[in-house]
Amino acid sequence: MPSVVYALRRGEIWHWYKKAWRRSLWPFHAFLLVMPLGLTCLLRREMDVASIVEGGILGILACGVMIAYPQMRYRSEVRTLILDERGVRGVRGKTDYFVEWAKIARVEHQDGYLVITERKLNAFIIPMRAFASEEEKAAFLDFAENRISQGI
Repeated sequence: MPSVVYALRRGEIWHWYKKAWRRSLWPFHAFLLVMPLGLTCLLRREMDVASIVEGGILGILACGVMIAYPQMRYRSEVRTLILDERGVRGVRGKTDYFVEWAKIARVEHQDGYLVITERKLNAFIIPMRAFASEEEKAAFLDFAENRISQGI
């Protein structure tokens, strides 16, 4: 079973989030900005400056929380990621988590990282420096891609 041991840096989390935002997260942020505006105006039953400002502030705060969340959850501990026939197992300190292949949306090589993305947009971000060789990285990626393509 392919496995890799690595530790992420805070900057790597930020780099991945910026890339994910450009590709697929920006609509969520747009919604978080617009929804409080509409709700505030609807609840106040008028669209005045105060409602717009209040809704805008709530929207900006909601976006800020969404941006800050991955940074707040960041842990510098060493992680072990193990791929097997059933799915992906991640171990970090005392935390052990498992994701079935059916819940994985894609595995891709992007901008110096190998990213295993769940359907609910969580992701395992693996820096290329975690692999001892190009062959090890290719074997890890092939194993994951084959499990996803088979619909396991």
